[in-house]
Amino acid sequence: DISLGYADGTNSSPHAIYANTVAVSSKKLSTKLSLDSQTKKFAGTAILGKNGISLKDTEFTCSFFEWGMDERTSTGTGIAMDNAVVTLTDVAEAIVSSSTVSIANGSDVEAHGKYVAINASDNILISGSKVVGSSTEDYYNAIISWGDLTIEKSADKKADVTVTSYYPALYADDAVKIDGSVVSATSTNDAGIYSYEPIKITDSNITAKGLTAICSVEGVEISKSTLEITGE
Repeated sequence: DISLGYADGTNSSPHAIYANTVAVSSKKLSTKLSLDSQTKKFAGTAILGKNGISLKDTEFTCSFFEWGMDERTSTGTGIAMDNAVVTLTDVAEAIVSSSTVSIANGSDVEAHGKYVAINASDNILISGSKVVGSSTEDYYNAIISWGDLTIEKSADKKADVTVTSYYPALYADDAVKIDGSVVSATSTNDAGIYSYEPIKITDSNITAKGLTAICSVEGVEISKSTLEITGE
């Protein structure tokens, strides 16, 4: 077990773990940053891997940092969680990658950010894993991919995703693909699920709520699925 933390101090941008590449396997990590009692401002990063972050068979908890997990190089390996249990709460942005995010092999991720739960400049993959995420501030998304967003089953294990936010809870600048999964996406002021490129839903159980339930600029294809949708 590894426990890392910072108390109030003069360092305006502290990091619990900071390296070019961070790879953790079979460990239990806990990070916590004490907020300044006067300003209550977020600061620093729990895990900053400039060229990539990998958590395998690992339990990681984090609270009160500005960024929970942050990978800042577009040519890096991205952020990967493999059979990991990750809990990120009371942070400004929970998981942020300048490349990709992968949550796979039975991972269990809870990510609650003031602004965003998961934000990737490229593709996001959730495979055979559970994700619960939220954004509490207006004008933000829970999960936002600037590439493709794929939610899929793996080895007969369904992905299970529950997300809420002001703007679309699931947003992709490219395509959204949901296959063999259970998804609940709620927006308080926009579409539950939104993409520019096509949305394809197969063999899944979908709950989508918002001003519009499911919306794509280039069309929606749904087959062999159960839908509970609410929109105006």
